[in-house]
Amino acid sequence: PVGAAGVLNSMQFNTPFYFRQDITEFPFLAPSYTLSSRLPSLTVPSPESPTGDLRYLVPGDRNQYSQTWSFDIQHAWGTSMLLDAGYVGTSGSRLLMTTNINAAPPGVTDPTTRRPYGGAIGEVRAFSNSAHSSYNGAQVRFERRMTHGVYFLTSYTWSKSIDNQSTGTDDSTAGGQSPQNPLNASLDRAVSNFDRTHRLTGSFAWTLPFGRRSILLRDWQISGIFELQTGPPFSVLMQCADIDADGNNCRPNLVRPSAMPAAGQSIGQWFDSTAFAIPSPAAYGDAGRNLLRAPGLANLDASVSKSIAWGADARRRLRIRGDFFNALNHANFGIPVNSVDSPAIGSITTAASGRTIQLSARMEF
Repeated sequence: PVGAAGVLNSMQFNTPFYFRQDITEFPFLAPSYTLSSRLPSLTVPSPESPTGDLRYLVPGDRNQYSQTWSFDIQHAWGTSMLLDAGYVGTSGSRLLMTTNINAAPPGVTDPTTRRPYGGAIGEVRAFSNSAHSSYNGAQVRFERRMTHGVYFLTSYTWSKSIDNQSTGTDDSTAGGQSPQNPLNASLDRAVSNFDRTHRLTGSFAWTLPFGRRSILLRDWQISGIFELQTGPPFSVLMQCADIDADGNNCRPNLVRPSAMPAAGQSIGQWFDSTAFAIPSPAAYGDAGRNLLRAPGLANLDASVSKSIAWGADARRRLRIRGDFFNALNHANFGIPVNSVDSPAIGSITTAASGRTIQLSARMEF
């Protein structure tokens, strides 16, 4: 089911088809190996007694498929304005799911001694067509085509996307998407990692109508792109070692509602971190996947440009332009620290770039 550009082909990375052994040489020290000497022989594990990480494709899986349904209605005013409203729904079935089927469940002893396929084997990343997704969205778009020097387009989407694994791909990051409980991936059914409940976008352009007789005042244009959207969902996690389990996507218990009212949220405390607790006795936590949301996004990119033409046929032209990215210098904060093992849990320590200004000029002749 995999193998496209940038995606690893699973089975070829198993012994005996693939084995990696690293040699590290430290600077400023006498090298252990040189180009004139032979490299040490590889000790390849036996296929009958494999070690390390393995990959497994579930045999007999049926093909993935998706279904889409939609409804749309449009109304036009003359030749310059259009209103478009519609609904789109999709369903994805038998989608790619990655699961570590050799993960030791929670316990009180060393996890390596409780792995289903033995401690000599690390992760056994199984790929199966067992994930599912659904999307429902209402969409509205209004467009005014360029008329009398004014153009704008705005779109609004109200939607919800649900799945039990958002990025089930065979790459280096897929391990982080494995379900908390390898034996029950349905417990990870929640809003998708990329779900954005509300999204408003738009673009505009305005050719200034004044100063037509002045070479300095005419032919100016202001344009821009803006976007407003709900923040991304995220999970509160803990180290799987806290419950002596294998994996990297373990969640704690939720002892009470953790979301804070908007008036009480700050970058120092975005959610109630005391609402989560490490399970005792050791068990998978009952906090849901993607339980909370990070701050939303608000951004405006604007530009101011002018075109100056000269010569008898006006074929020579100087174009000057100023671009202002995040023109309002609005702070768009990242996802809060979401590990109960961190003393900074609930605080926000990252943000997108601030205002950036770019000036340019181009001569055409």
